[in-house]
Amino acid sequence: MYTIKSGVDGSARGGMTIRNESYPTRDINISFRRCHQLEAPVLISRIEKVLQSNKDFFLNGMLSISFQYVNIPRGHGNRSRWAPFIDFNSFRLRCKIIVVVTNDDNLCLLGAICLGIARHEDTRSSFKTLYKGYNSLQTKALELCENAGVVIGESGGGVEDIANIQKSLPEYQIMVFSDRCGKGVIFEGPKLTAQGVKRKTIDLIYGAGHYNLITSPTGAFGCSYYCRPCKFPYDHRYGHKCMQECVKCCSSPPCDTALITKACLSCNRDFYGEKCFKNHLPQGRCKSVCNTIRSSVNCSAEYVVGAHVCGNIFCSTCRKYISSDHECYMTRLSKDDLPGHHTYAFYDIECRQDDEFPSTSTMFAHTPNFIVSNTCCDTCISENTEICNGCGVKERVFSTDNPVREFIQHIESLGNKNYRYITCIAHNAKGYDGNFILRSILENTDWKPEVIMSGSKILSITFKGLRFIDSLNFLPMSLAKLPISFGLQDSLVKGYFPHFHNTKENSRYVGPLPAPEMYGIDSMTSKEKTEFLKWHGELSRSGYVFSMESEIKKILHSRRTYSSEIFIATTGVDPFREDVTITSACMKVFRRNFLQPDTIAIISPGGYRLPDRQSRKALLWLTWVERERGISIHHAGNGREARILGRKADGVHENTVYEFHGFYFHGCSSCFPNKTEKIPNSPNETMGTRCEATAKKVAKLRRGGYEVIEMWECVFDRMIRENTALANFVESNPFLRKLPITPATLSSGVERIVSACTTMQTSRVGRRSVTSMSAHCIRTYPIGHPQISIGEECPPLDDIEGLIKCIVLPPSSIYHPVLPVRANGKLLFPLCRSCAFKEQQGEGNHAYKTLKS
Repeated sequence: MYTIKSGVDGSARGGMTIRNESYPTRDINISFRRCHQLEAPVLISRIEKVLQSNKDFFLNGMLSISFQYVNIPRGHGNRSRWAPFIDFNSFRLRCKIIVVVTNDDNLCLLGAICLGIARHEDTRSSFKTLYKGYNSLQTKALELCENAGVVIGESGGGVEDIANIQKSLPEYQIMVFSDRCGKGVIFEGPKLTAQGVKRKTIDLIYGAGHYNLITSPTGAFGCSYYCRPCKFPYDHRYGHKCMQECVKCCSSPPCDTALITKACLSCNRDFYGEKCFKNHLPQGRCKSVCNTIRSSVNCSAEYVVGAHVCGNIFCSTCRKYISSDHECYMTRLSKDDLPGHHTYAFYDIECRQDDEFPSTSTMFAHTPNFIVSNTCCDTCISENTEICNGCGVKERVFSTDNPVREFIQHIESLGNKNYRYITCIAHNAKGYDGNFILRSILENTDWKPEVIMSGSKILSITFKGLRFIDSLNFLPMSLAKLPISFGLQDSLVKGYFPHFHNTKENSRYVGPLPAPEMYGIDSMTSKEKTEFLKWHGELSRSGYVFSMESEIKKILHSRRTYSSEIFIATTGVDPFREDVTITSACMKVFRRNFLQPDTIAIISPGGYRLPDRQSRKALLWLTWVERERGISIHHAGNGREARILGRKADGVHENTVYEFHGFYFHGCSSCFPNKTEKIPNSPNETMGTRCEATAKKVAKLRRGGYEVIEMWECVFDRMIRENTALANFVESNPFLRKLPITPATLSSGVERIVSACTTMQTSRVGRRSVTSMSAHCIRTYPIGHPQISIGEECPPLDDIEGLIKCIVLPPSSIYHPVLPVRANGKLLFPLCRSCAFKEQQGEGNHAYKTLKS
């Protein structure tokens, strides 16, 4: 481990994987963490946890340990008419909104700026003349260069040159974008002139070492609206809250929030002073803020006209606005066809291992030198042809100095053909091929992919419509076992490949079959070794001619054959296109074909206990106030919440109302100083509107003659840390702790007990298996939402079936424990819970020990 970490930066994050080829689905993963934390105790602790149920992993086959790390930098979804991962040159030529500067010198920056100036000052015809006339555009560019006092070097203009040109153009604002979404900006000039007048904008886009002019940001970035201050594209008029706009009147710059508010009787909203109030009123024939955004008189929520019902919220599970106290169910998936042409690319990366790591002679770097890919689209996926009219030549071999980069460029070329959705598949990509793909993407492209990890393994790499997934997640077996599993022994090779024979010198090797050592025979099990030697001997005696390139193609063909055509025809689900693992694919099949409405319940985060949903912290605070003041407060813990002036109150005692404000659901100004921050599951709300709704409710209660005592969640948390008595009260109070479901589903107990029997030679000994308790418990699956019973409400246990939260006293006569406990990171089945946590090895006093379940 010292050798591995010696060449890694101290701030890097690293992870490890222990792999046994005999058990391809039982890899031991150590999640990513700081590299200096990857010490021997961490590795030993992880191995100890696995040894309980995976003992054979370390006894059979050869182990391999892989280390992955990522250096941490220091210092310094949108609509589209084509594939978003096409190369920049194809993008700029296809996008009509981008004016491409055609030049054979280094003045593309100056030419693009001159075209931007001409677009504002000249007529349409003169602008076209300047664009099409290269000599006239070059003359304008040189004049601008002289006026700005800049000298453009042979490598072209940089940020310093743009800044100097900006100083020479006081009436214009230059803005240079670096991506196709409008979120990356290289340079942004001042918005206003010295007199406070808004400047005219010149938008440029930089890519592939070239500057071009953008005539419309919304057209270039594929959106309906574009917010310049936030650098954010969006499609709906009120789908974005600008940080530099007033949250009340929607004008820029934002109004002074310290001014005395003025209420509007028409829309029932408060505004920051007279100017803010006038800005929201109708002006001309345009739709005003007053006619568009209003505040509910009943619930104080702000909403867009025509899209609000008091008491309703948008449920992300049900995908609609519905009552806040509704119960959710798992929804059925539609059978709509996926849009757009789709292409599959089956690929395999082969590496040579003849370059030693620095400072060591026992470790060799894996360097890709061969990639074979086989593509098929919607048209040719069921045809056994070599060329397709859509995706072109199906089988390609990449064997340059950087074959991974060449392969990714090939995928980009498919995007140029309007294939917006491409899925690239490799067997064991998560443990091998995917690492090379991700490295090449980060080093050679400007993509920002989304990566799904499982420990240190890469499950999927996604960028827009391009996905890299692992077929091992669908077929959990080694490649050599695939033909046998599918009954295709005669039609496919077994998957043997001489990895150690793959070197620079043997890249074009054609000749006798390599020696068995080149196939990694030492890492095979005894059965695999016997089968391999038989296979190798038969081919050698038959005079088989080995070709490195042909063998790689054969292995890829074996992976391509197991397509998803049968799965699609049977279930209507394309696993490779829609999912990442076989588990998610099976769940999608169930939800699309078999799930009935209102069947499988989705448990609410707040649980079922209370008639009115309330947080445990709020009830603990109310209970603490009851204890301190010696009063009885009416709240959700002992009944339903009382309604005061048409609104529910957290707690009520005589003429006093107690309100507990969660920092998130009530928009705490201390925890969320950015009042324009959007709410993910409530697009019409911000943290500022939530805070104002809370203030309105409190003000309304006080105007009604009630005394209001407030408590913010962050303040209550601080009180718990500073007040020892309160901390002890919260820790010891079992008030409304949820029934944990996970312990009731734990199984797979492991015991250090060996069956033994002493008998006569003529006796017959038998052993009967016991039905798995886990399978017995889930033989019937609950549907719908459960009925909750507490205390004396509980019916006799013999009459019901479900889960119970209780304390179990260990029987004195029991020998084999049956209840699980997760203690110190391990799943144990002890008789005493306390002994499990203390790792008690000897005898102890168990008169009052209990095992919680």
